[in-house]
Amino acid sequence: MNKIIKGCVLSILLVVIYSCANDKKNEAKLITELVETFDDGTKLTTIFTHKDNQIVWTDNAEEHLEYTYTEGLITKIVRTNKSDQTQVSTVFTYDSEKLVEVQSSDASFTKYVHNTDGSVSYEHFVTNETKVQIRQFHGVLSFENGNLVKDSRVLDVVETEGIITKIVTSFEYDSNKNPYHTIQGFAKLLNQNELVSVNNSVLSVVENSSTSSIEDQVLSSAKMYKSNFKYNADGYPTEQVTENEKRNLGYLKFEYIYE
Repeated sequence: MNKIIKGCVLSILLVVIYSCANDKKNEAKLITELVETFDDGTKLTTIFTHKDNQIVWTDNAEEHLEYTYTEGLITKIVRTNKSDQTQVSTVFTYDSEKLVEVQSSDASFTKYVHNTDGSVSYEHFVTNETKVQIRQFHGVLSFENGNLVKDSRVLDVVETEGIITKIVTSFEYDSNKNPYHTIQGFAKLLNQNELVSVNNSVLSVVENSSTSSIEDQVLSSAKMYKSNFKYNADGYPTEQVTENEKRNLGYLKFEYIYE
């Protein structure tokens, strides 16, 4: 009888240990540090501070970002430029937990409409010195399986009359976990492009086309940007090497550090 009892206790302990280990493995990971390394060897380290799974602030040598939540949604981000201490506030407005407007203190705003097919239409405006609102561009965001797969944009402000300029950006993804998607409310921020997606973008293709209604002529070009990832045992990226579109410095490496 004692042997049977001991065997049962051991079996229960093993189940509990396995269950705890499995829960820990499936536990969402939050970024605590992001290290960017540029082609010239310079580095930029960003520190992330969280409260539970909400982001409180991020900080690096260039800027400091403060996040405000309301009922689990990110409703405000204040960005402080450390070189001159200027601040830009961005306010996010929702309807039924869907983003409908992004208003920035730099006199620009974007309106979103959520369509029945799952796509999202948007219009971006700026307000000039005479308080006139000018639409700069408009477009449609398309999603599949929780990932942003296409951003089709038309420019409304062009230098030459009669020219229609379109920019279509397409994204391809891996099957692993995007660490930004773990942050509560971040996936709602449609102005964050592919970072709102469930998975990590491994390829983006940017197609530019300009059509002249006067000369009946079309000019087009395309650029590809690839990213290569390394992952940890939980499926989160630990390293990303990407062609650097942002700073035009060739290649950029990201190192992800988690809690």
